[in-house]
Amino acid sequence: MSDSHDPVAEQWEKLRRLSRSAGQDAKGTAASDGLSPTPVPPRTPYNPRRRRGRKPEKMKTRYDGRMDRSYRDPGQFGDLVQREIRRNGWNRNFAVGTLKGNWAGIVGEDVARHTWVVMYKEKERQLHIECDSTAWATNLRLMQTMILQTIAKKVGGDVVAELRIYGPRPPSWRKGRYHVKGRGPRDTYG
Repeated sequence: MSDSHDPVAEQWEKLRRLSRSAGQDAKGTAASDGLSPTPVPPRTPYNPRRRRGRKPEKMKTRYDGRMDRSYRDPGQFGDLVQREIRRNGWNRNFAVGTLKGNWAGIVGEDVARHTWVVMYKEKERQLHIECDSTAWATNLRLMQTMILQTIAKKVGGDVVAELRIYGPRPPSWRKGRYHVKGRGPRDTYG
């Protein structure tokens, strides 16, 4: 009987060829039998700025189909702020702050140059506006309904119900600790 068909001997021969081809690859020669393992690429050094892992291609959903916002994904910052504003009941305060901060965007640049918001009374829902001249105060009183409609569109209809418009304040004549009581000068700012 011939031992040419021995399976154990064939396995040993394959292992010897693999070890020889791996030794030759390390020296720089190519293996020609096709049984050599694929070459391993050299390892890149550690870079702490490199991101690890892959981004998920699709957001996970809950059992009811809504997006799963886990603790790892807090969402957008603006959504978080809006949720806190609603939860604490700051809607009106936030709207008034927006109104004061964006007064030029609501009434226009040329009107905002001559007027400014002085205060807001929350109980009466009144917005007090001061003007730098009596002419601007009169014009603003004529435009009052249009301004209220614009405010309702931009910040909400339940924020401001009434505008109180004032002209310029005259200077105070009460100076020092010892002042004379009385009506003071008259017919000065007619």
